Formats: sequence, structure tokens, C-alpha cells
Amino acid sequence: MVVRSNVMAMNANRQLSVNNNSVAKSLEKLSSGFRINRAADDASGLAISEKMKAQIKGLEQASANSQDGISLIQTAEGATQEIHNMLNRMVELATKSANGTIQNEVDRAAIQNEVNDLNSEISRIAQSTNFNGINLLDGNLSPDTKKDAAVTGTGITTDAGDAAVAASNTYTIGAAGATAATGVTVAVSGVTNPVSVTLADGASANDTAAAVRAALSGNADVTALYDVTGADDEVILTAKTAGAGAAPTITLAGTGTLPTSAASDTVAGAAATAASNATDSTTFAADSKITIDGKEYSFKTDADGKDGKTFSDFASLTTAAAKNSVTLTGTASSFTAEATGKALKLQVGDTNAEYNHVSVKVADLSAKGLGLVTEDADGNDVNIDVSTQDAAGAAIADIKTAINTVSTNRANLGSLQNRLDYTISNLDTTAENMTSANSRIRDTDMAKEMMNYTKMNILTQAAQSMLAQANQQPQAILQLLQ
Repeated sequence: MVVRSNVMAMNANRQLSVNNNSVAKSLEKLSSGFRINRAADDASGLAISEKMKAQIKGLEQASANSQDGISLIQTAEGATQEIHNMLNRMVELATKSANGTIQNEVDRAAIQNEVNDLNSEISRIAQSTNFNGINLLDGNLSPDTKKDAAVTGTGITTDAGDAAVAASNTYTIGAAGATAATGVTVAVSGVTNPVSVTLADGASANDTAAAVRAALSGNADVTALYDVTGADDEVILTAKTAGAGAAPTITLAGTGTLPTSAASDTVAGAAATAASNATDSTTFAADSKITIDGKEYSFKTDADGKDGKTFSDFASLTTAAAKNSVTLTGTASSFTAEATGKALKLQVGDTNAEYNHVSVKVADLSAKGLGLVTEDADGNDVNIDVSTQDAAGAAIADIKTAINTVSTNRANLGSLQNRLDYTISNLDTTAENMTSANSRIRDTDMAKEMMNYTKMNILTQAAQSMLAQANQQPQAILQLLQ
């Protein structure tokens, strides 16, 4: 019998501590409703559950996204209803104006005025219809929409683009039967890099001219400014754009008996006009700033382009009429039409996979986009003409084509809305099933846990009682001291 070490009490205390921990965990599960409250409860189960929770949240938001998409589509489709109504009225007006019983110009003028007003209202609706700031009917949601890419900025000089190209100059290389020289160097005025031509002794003037043409055609500095052509013993340089070197000359130097080089103008003045002479040549100075369709770029014209944008960054930007070209570090390119519309992408899934994206596309349904307004030679808008009987008859077909365009877009919007209805149903069903699966992993089985709690609660009380009994055991030693 010992006093200092009551082993029975220590054992009862340990069991009581274990039971208390079990009761605490059971109470936590019962009060939180979760079987897994921390990684220690079930590490792998927690990892699986958290991935499921992320997926469920993504699916629920994707369903909300789809509903927002339906709201956007309904907004767009509602506006197209009014456009349809106005187009139907325009058919009525055009048909009326095409009737021969109307002979008074005042009557057709009134019809034309109403058509003009309807066109204006169609364009206004197309420009003003938006959802959360997103324009819906002005071509903003059409990847096929094009517009001119206007080029403006500082540090940029622009030539007059309609001047005639300089006349072509023909150069006769030697005379028939002349002996060619070897090691010939060919230099062209205004071009910094000369070219060398190696010829065999006794080559004819024709062979010499052909070799010079080939050498010049392979020189980027030359071909950037001139087209190199010719036949037999001739070399012809034709300027590509206005101001590209109005009076180019060729200089030949070498060893041996050198062929002669006589220049003669074969085309005079503006007669050398080519398709490229309608190009505006824009040259960038150092540290220039350029604005293309409202977006500003800053760059330097260093040859390596390391201090800013290189010309290749803008190579895809163009205008419809090919009226603008940019020259940067010796490279020139034309600007043609740039796609400005962009289909709206709806996120209808919990991943960024392509199958979880739905595109909303709406064509430009303004009067101009529908072909009811055109541009004259001066760039002014011209409404569809119903002011004469013949013009009104022709306008009927154009208006019906516009109606078909609007109908096609409305049909696309309607089918997309139906698709999104199914998408929402699928997302909600999947989220429900995923929630059920996650519940089986994460949630507490309340009945089972209450049974465990009751058991551990009783064991805890028993351990407390036994600890009290064990603490009384050393009292027996006092009897030995009497």
C-alpha cells in the first residue's frame, strides 16, 4: 500500500479525460451539424468536400449567370419587336408610294419624311438598347462588325495622299554586243544600301541588265520605294507611292570595260498614277504617340523597337478604303477594316472550358446596319428612297431584306433563350446532386451521433464516479497508523 502514487486514480483520470474529449467532439458535431469540422476529423473527406463545395458554388453562380443571360436576351428581343413593327410600317409606306395613283410630289415627300423618321428611330433604338451598360443592337455583339481605324496622334506627319506617283525612269545598260564588266556595284539615288553584281567576262548587255534587275529586286531598300521591271537591256524603276523619289538614278561602277548607263523618262508626270497613289503615308517621329480607335500607344522609332511598340503591333489595324498606311523604322503597311464587335460570352459552367461558354451574337440592327441608310460619295448618310414610284418599288425588297435580318437575329435570340432554360435546369439538378453527395461526406448523422454522445456521456459520469472511489483508497492506510 502506497500513498505517493495512486495508480487507480491516475487510470480513472486518464479514462475520464478521454471520455471528456469524446463528449466535446460529439457536442461539436451535434451543435455544428458537420461530421468534419477540421482536417483532423477526416483529412481526405475534408479535401473531397471542399472541392465539391467549390463546384457547387460555381454551378449555382453559373445558373445565376444563365438567368442574367436570359434577362439580357429578353431586353434585346423586346427592342427588336419595335424595330420589326417600324419595318413593317416602312413596307406599307413603300408599297403605298409605289402605287401609280399617287401623282402629287407632296404626298410622296410626306411618305419619305415618315420613312426618314422611322430610320432615325430604328437607329436610336439600336444605339440606346443596353443591358448593364452593354450595347446590344448596335453591332457591339457582332464579331463581323467593321469600322474604319482612324489613326491620329502626336509626332506624326502625313503626306497628301492623292498626288501622282513619280514617272517611271528607264535605264539602258550598254549597247548591243558590249563587253560586260566584272564586280559591278549598282547604286540608286535615295537608297542607302548599294548592291553588287558579279558578271562573267563577255556577258551581253541583256545579261547585264537582267543581273542588275535581279540584284535591285532583291534589295529591300530599293523595293520599298520602287517597282523594278524591264526587258532586254533595260532596267525600269517606278516609284510606288507619292514622294518616293521623283527622279531616281542608277550609277554603275566596277572593273574592266563598263557598260554605259543612260537614263530616259518613258512616262511623264501624273500619267504614272497607280493604285497605291491613294494611300496616305504616315511617318512616325521619335517618341510618338498614336491613337487607333480611341486607344493610345506610345513608342519610339528605334530600329530594335525595344523602347516601345514595334510596327508589327499595329499590322492588323486597317481601314475599309485602305486610305491610311504607316511607315515605322522603314516598314510600311496599309490599314484596312478592323473588326470592332465582339460576341458576349456567358459563363454557364464551373470551369473555363470552351463547352462552359455560350456566345450571344446580335448583328448591327441600326438603319445603316440593315442597309436602310447608305453613304454618298461625300460620306453623308442617305435614307432609303421612296420619293418616286420606281425608287419606292425597289425599296420594298430592301426593306423586306432588313425584316429578314431582324427576324434571323430574333430567332437566334429566342433559340438561345430556350437553350439557357435547359442550361439552368441542368445546372440546378447537378448542384442539387452534388450537394447531396457532399452532405453524405461532410454532414453529421444526428441520430448516430446522439447515440454516441449518450454513450460517452454515461462513460464520463462513470469515470468521474470511479475517480472519486480511487481517491478514497489511500484512506485505508490511516487504519494502520492507529
